Amino acid sequence: MKSAFAISILPLFFASPAGWPQPLQPPAKVLTGSVAGHVYCADTNAPARFAWVTIEPASDFDVPDPMTQADEVGARHSSVETVETQLDGSYLLPKIAPGQYYILVELPGYISPVAQLTTEDFTYPSPEDLKHIRSVLQTVTVVGGETARFDISLRRGAALSGKISYDDGSFVVGQIVTLLRKHKDGSWKPLSNGVHGGFDDRQTTDDLGRYRIVGLPPGEYMPFVELSQGSFSMTGAFLGSGGNYSQMSRKVISIFLGDTARKSEAKSVHLSEGAEMPGVDIMLPISKFHTISGSLVSQEDGHSLNAGGIALLDASDRNVVRTIGVDFEKQSFSINMVPEGDYVLCITGASDAVGRNISPEGAQAMMQLRPVHRYLDAEQPLTVKGDISGVVVKLLPQPEDSGKK
Repeated sequence: MKSAFAISILPLFFASPAGWPQPLQPPAKVLTGSVAGHVYCADTNAPARFAWVTIEPASDFDVPDPMTQADEVGARHSSVETVETQLDGSYLLPKIAPGQYYILVELPGYISPVAQLTTEDFTYPSPEDLKHIRSVLQTVTVVGGETARFDISLRRGAALSGKISYDDGSFVVGQIVTLLRKHKDGSWKPLSNGVHGGFDDRQTTDDLGRYRIVGLPPGEYMPFVELSQGSFSMTGAFLGSGGNYSQMSRKVISIFLGDTARKSEAKSVHLSEGAEMPGVDIMLPISKFHTISGSLVSQEDGHSLNAGGIALLDASDRNVVRTIGVDFEKQSFSINMVPEGDYVLCITGASDAVGRNISPEGAQAMMQLRPVHRYLDAEQPLTVKGDISGVVVKLLPQPEDSGKK
């Protein structure tokens, strides 16, 4: 009886009527392949040692739906595989799923296929950018259980170098020199530094003010130096360990080739493939730099405002030369290193504000501001021939704040 009963219930135990959960099946094992080859330098025929070899599925570069572009772009990099070449220039990308892939190689001094794209184009590519990426990248097909052989030859990029100095003859040390590249629409934009920084259009000047930027694709370039100032604070001992520190740095002004802060007056250079262009020097005319100081005031009662943004625009093309904020404590502003010429002071976000210190104990004060009364944006022309103090910009309150005190 026990055996009969057991036999009669077995079919009920193992049956899976419609709608019941089905037993999980182990996923089918995908037979992977690999990609291997050598990378050479076309100008020397020598192995390209310690070059970055990157492979990415071609499907990752499908034109994204505009409604989901941000998500798809963010996910695009999840399937990238990268290795470095060996001393003989060889590389191996193992365990690659079958499919079609784009493959690119980057080595400092040599042209990266994506170097001529801007940072924005590379990070958030438009359909036109994606089409261009497909046209410059090489493809390889991976078959399960097989090794695809793929050798690559790198083309040496152009280079430009020079010296950055002040007009008193001293060197500009530890400042960043970078490039803008002219696009076919006539605009000047920064370049992408590639997938792994194989191309770097930003170089810091050495102790003699020298710089050299390499790996440039052919084109027209506008070099400039970015003057930056920073602050550093530390809690604990300066020498030894155990202290905490914070560092802040902000760009003060850019001086372009042609020794000018105005992009409209800047000079450019044209580089052919593999060209070496020395002597691209920039001099900073600090003898013609001046300081502008003043305040923002209410047109209603003349009291000074303690918050607001100030942009100094080139009057000829409205390019931004400098940006600063109103000093909360002093209720005034001061702009240093302003070259001579005609400008427009552009005032935005001005307000009477209350603030609180949100910086960690011992660190430089950082204020969080809350506007109480807001004022309308305004512009005021300004001609700089020397130091200017006492500039007053009168602002009207926003309609909803009119009459409030």
